Amino acid sequence: MPIISFSRKQATMKQHLYHLSLIIFLLFLCTPFLFGQQKPCNNYACVIDKVERLMKQTQKDYKAILDNLDSAEGYPDSKAEEIRGLRRRVFVLIENEKNEAKRARDEAKKQTEISQKALAQVEIEKQTAVAEKTKAQAAEAKAKSVLDKIYFYDGKFGLAYLGGGFGRYGFIDKNLNVKIDFKYEEALPFDNKGFAKVKFGSADFLIDTNGHEYKLQYDINQLDSSITALDLRNKNLTNIPSVVFDQAQLKVLLLDKNQITNLPIEIKMLTNLQFLSLTHNHISILPFEIEKLTNLLLLDFSFNRLTQIPIGLSNLSNLLSLSLMGNQLENFPNEFCNLTKLKSLTLRGNKLLQIPVEIKNLRNLEYLDLIKNRLTNIPDEVRNLKKLNYFLLIGNKFTKEELEKIKKLLPNCEIIF
Repeated sequence: MPIISFSRKQATMKQHLYHLSLIIFLLFLCTPFLFGQQKPCNNYACVIDKVERLMKQTQKDYKAILDNLDSAEGYPDSKAEEIRGLRRRVFVLIENEKNEAKRARDEAKKQTEISQKALAQVEIEKQTAVAEKTKAQAAEAKAKSVLDKIYFYDGKFGLAYLGGGFGRYGFIDKNLNVKIDFKYEEALPFDNKGFAKVKFGSADFLIDTNGHEYKLQYDINQLDSSITALDLRNKNLTNIPSVVFDQAQLKVLLLDKNQITNLPIEIKMLTNLQFLSLTHNHISILPFEIEKLTNLLLLDFSFNRLTQIPIGLSNLSNLLSLSLMGNQLENFPNEFCNLTKLKSLTLRGNKLLQIPVEIKNLRNLEYLDLIKNRLTNIPDEVRNLKKLNYFLLIGNKFTKEELEKIKKLLPNCEIIF
């Protein structure tokens, strides 16, 4: 009986190890190591020197290295070929770690086979098998430590590199399943908007988590009918260039961190838009014409000066994510409650006094952020939000009794207050 019990444990361990597929070269963003305060670089040569020093360290901070290489591209005297060469060196270093993890996995498999044979022998050999199992577990832990260093957007999308003579980038999940094919010459991890910048051939693209590609342009003077994503972030714009509204093919428009004070009615011309973001501007009023953008999936006007929302917002029936964080809204517009496909709603940092009972209509809502408002109660109708996973309520004016009531209304939801 002891041998049978031990065999079952070994079989479980073998199955667990067997499912570790060949670890591809993983591009990961390590948790930064603390080196103390250093003077920031203000020229290209300084950044490159810093990159060289980081690459010589025993425990390399790959995120810091890649961030510095990204910043190096912004200097007038940057050398594209030198930067590409340094990036390749980074991935060679990480590929070495991948190979080491592969050797550890192979060793683990070998030790597992030895331990299985030992089970059929006398009792004394059983102790040897136990020792081999311990070695295998240590090897497995070492391989897992590589995965733990990777940045996975939404817990599902980690940037990876498939080496060889013509290496390519792609994205994998934590089980090493390929989520987006390895076909890009250059790539960056997904950002907080849910996009990753990639290069295919001579063109730049944004890709979303479904692998959809949007041909990307940063310069309004280089626009043509093939461009479906326009990134005008950090351009110090005070208004949206009129030529933008002639690009009816656009699906992604990013205008964050400018000085824009007005969203003109011409926005109605961009009826193919799916992603519109104007965070960190100075917009106080949204035009009614925004109701024409019925293909929108994501709308983000965080950190503006909005005090009210046009009724037409309720026509955006395909909207999945809406963020109005850091505005001056005092009322929770009932129009929100008609957006029945909405999965994420962020109203953090406004002046909301109450939530309407119509919130019960948002039955697909998974994430609701009401941090730092002036709420004192939540309507009982929130119990209808069966898909709500995260409910953020920090910085309001709830009594202990009210918070207890909310927890009972949403027993399967993680409530943060």
